[in-house]
Amino acid sequence: MAIKPKKPAQNGDVTIDRVAAAAGVSRATVSRVMNGSAKVSPEREKAVKKAIAAYNFTPNATARRLAGGRSGLVALLMEESSEEFFLNSIVSLFGASWLHSQPCHRVSPRAFIS
Repeated sequence: MAIKPKKPAQNGDVTIDRVAAAAGVSRATVSRVMNGSAKVSPEREKAVKKAIAAYNFTPNATARRLAGGRSGLVALLMEESSEEFFLNSIVSLFGASWLHSQPCHRVSPRAFIS
């Protein structure tokens, strides 16, 4: 059975539910195949992989982080200061986040004042 997307998939268009429907399996089975975490029959695994390839499906990284209970985001909210301690803290935070490939952005407290 050939799996053909109804229209070209655009980023964000394809969900795990669409892949599951195309493969004729549950979303849990798609998840198991993607994670390699549980036994799935060879036929179902082949159908899921075929649907994933047909739709060029990649999981949403944000959704995966939230489902896993970790966002991976670091926030620092403080008054602007030129004191050496705070400057060193900010530099250290950005350095550590970069080493661990975690996003870190500086936002001025003024952005939250209406």
